[in-house]
Amino acid sequence: MSSILDYLYSSVTGVEQVFIADYIPPDASRVEQLVSEFVEWLNSEEALSLHAVEMAALAHYRLVHIHPFYDGNGRTSRLLMNLILMQAGYPPIIIPVERRAEYYEHLKSANNGDIRPFVRFIARCTEQTIDEYLWASVENINRTIPELSISVSTDRTIQLTDGFS
Repeated sequence: MSSILDYLYSSVTGVEQVFIADYIPPDASRVEQLVSEFVEWLNSEEALSLHAVEMAALAHYRLVHIHPFYDGNGRTSRLLMNLILMQAGYPPIIIPVERRAEYYEHLKSANNGDIRPFVRFIARCTEQTIDEYLWASVENINRTIPELSISVSTDRTIQLTDGFS
C-alpha cells in the first residue's frame, strides 16, 4: 500500500512511471535531464524571441509532455503558460470546461508530432479571453464608479461603504 511519503518521493524524484490515457510520458529516469533541458530552452534566445502566446503554448506543452510530477502536471503547465502570458501583458486565460475535449485532442495531436493545432488553440483561447475582458469593460464603461469610504466605530469595527449602500 502506498503512503503519502511514497507519493511525495515519486513526485519529486520521478522514480515511478506514470500512464495517462493513451500517453506514456518519458521514463522517470529521464525526467531530471528533460526538466534541465526545458529550463534551458525556456531561458534561451530562441524561446524568448517567440511571440508570447506561442512561447506560452510551447512552454505549456513541453512541461506537460515531460510530466515531471505524479499529479498536477496539467495545472502546473497552465499556470506556467499564464505566467508567461501575464509577463507579456496578456490576461491569464481559462480553458473552458466545454472545450476540454478539444484541448485534449490538440495535446494528443502535439504528442503525435504536430504542435501547430495546440498553439492555435491556445491563441484562440487567448483571443477569447481578451474579447471577454474588452466586452466586460465596454458594458461597464458608463457605470459610475462609487467612491469608497472607510469608517471605524467605537467598538473598533471597520466598515467599508461604496456610496450605493
